[in-house]
Amino acid sequence: MDTFGHLTVFTGPMFSDKTTNLITLKRNLAQFGGLESLVFYPTRDTRPAFQGIIAPHGEDQRGGIEAYPVKTAGDILHHPRLKKALVVMIDEGNLFPLEENPNLVEVVFQLWKAGKRVAVAGLDLDFRRQPFGAMPGIICLASALGGNVYHFKAVCQSCGSLAVFSQRLVDGEPAHYEDEIVVIGAEQLYEARCPTCHVVRKDG
Repeated sequence: MDTFGHLTVFTGPMFSDKTTNLITLKRNLAQFGGLESLVFYPTRDTRPAFQGIIAPHGEDQRGGIEAYPVKTAGDILHHPRLKKALVVMIDEGNLFPLEENPNLVEVVFQLWKAGKRVAVAGLDLDFRRQPFGAMPGIICLASALGGNVYHFKAVCQSCGSLAVFSQRLVDGEPAHYEDEIVVIGAEQLYEARCPTCHVVRKDG
């Protein structure tokens, strides 16, 4: 009988502690299970403070963990340390385009087939409330494979309710639906918002 791996997904809006949970899982696996994790993130995440490191929003490098930048999802399969790694973690999964060949969904499936324990963190929806990159496919894959999907919520930065969406801001105002989808940033460009307070402009 074949022995397959396991897939865990951490998803939700900005500022919902997705990366925090990924880091906590890595540290717990190392401390209590003796398992070291190989961690990846896309080179599209160009925040200069975190090159070679992933860390929660609002924290410096001391709160983060070592991670390897990859240009495409397929590069993960060719990493020289992959063969010996039992655990593979991927942050900012939403920044891997679904159009890649192979895309992140296929890469994660191949890792799972190889018996890896895989964890992926990323936004499920973009600022327009539309499916974001490969993440919706990763969520569906986890459900199909009997994995775990944790959908976190944040605090609405407008009214204090539970936030499920990411609000893009341009000069302090809601972004337009036709604006560029991927714009790297954090507190200065985004807020967590509840369904009532979230706004996507479609006016001229």
